[in-house]
Amino acid sequence: MYEIQKGYPLTVYVHKDDEDISFCGPIGLVDELNKKEKQFLEKHFQEEMNK
Repeated sequence: MYEIQKGYPLTVYVHKDDEDISFCGPIGLVDELNKKEKQFLEKHFQEEMNK
């Protein structure tokens, strides 16, 4: 298991047939983001961690 820390993105998956069931995914950004989305989110997360 890993320790969740403030400022780090966490992927949460929700079961498509039952929204009461969810799964924690990896810490970090998902691979499906485009370059601009990744840059925006990385900047945002860095600013949050510097607070």
